[in-house]
This record gives sequence, structure tokens and C-alpha cells, in this order.
Amino acid sequence: MDTEDLDALRARLDTAGTVADALAVAWDIFELVQVVANRCAGREPGLFAAFLFTAAAAAEGRDAAGFAPSIPDIPGISVDQPGWEGATTAEIADQVAGLMTVLGRRLELAAGDAAVPGDRRACAHAARQASQIHHLLTPGGR
Repeated sequence: MDTEDLDALRARLDTAGTVADALAVAWDIFELVQVVANRCAGREPGLFAAFLFTAAAAAEGRDAAGFAPSIPDIPGISVDQPGWEGATTAEIADQVAGLMTVLGRRLELAAGDAAVPGDRRACAHAARQASQIHHLLTPGGR
């Protein structure tokens, strides 16, 4: 994963003006994180468990966003194979953890803005998954 991928996702997250927009970008971010985590799990034995649990939390966050009543029929962009050739697994973990902090905050705001109870629950649940991933991938949680 390179910083351009993350910058593009952060920009989309920053400009998500509606609950539906926030859910759509959350879907994309969780989808990307699941792919990255699955690929990183076998790269470094010391981070195997952190990335394995991250993949599971990302799938749960993606599903929470995906089943929200207001999510668009086509949530967002397709997730390509992320590039990370020059990055270590620790660097990837740090980048993903940082993105999860931003995503979690945005989903908490969306939960407060949501008029539909199902959207509030979905945003809150996805925010908890983002927080869990952040914890798993920060040095204290690894």
C-alpha cells in the first residue's frame, strides 16, 4: 500500500458529506484493509496474529457498512491489489492504524448525524471495528 492510495481514501473520507458517503468510503477502506491484512499476515511471523485479527475486524466493519440502510447500491471504488513493495509490515501496520483513527472518528460523527436507526447502528459498529484495528496494529497492541 502506498501513501497515494491512503491519501486518496483520506481525501474521500474528508469530503464525505452525507452518512451514505461515509458508509461508502468506509466500505472501500475496510475492503482494502482486509486485502492488505490477509497479504501481510504471512510476511512477518511476529505480526501474524495482529494482521489475522485485523482482517477479521475489517471484514466485520465492511459488512456493518454494507448492510446499512443508506449505503449506495455500488458502495465505491473497486479495490485493486495494493502495492507495498518498499514498505515493511510494521510501516504498513502504522499506515493502516493511522487511517483507522481517521475512519473511526468520521464514522462516529456519521452515527451522530444519521437519521435512520440502522445507519446509526452500522456507523457505530463500524467505528468500533476501526478502533479495534487501530489497537491491533499500534505497537502496544501488536
